[in-house]
Amino acid sequence: MIERLETLHTHYLIHRDIKPDNFMINISDRTNKIYLIDFGF
Repeated sequence: MIERLETLHTHYLIHRDIKPDNFMINISDRTNKIYLIDFGF
């Protein structure tokens, strides 16, 4: 989750509502991914 935030910050973007509800986790046989959602656009 921290890596996702670091990626945003390196692109000068800020997520103003960091909470567990705004992370989506995809678990599959080959890979697991974490998505940061709800940017309020």
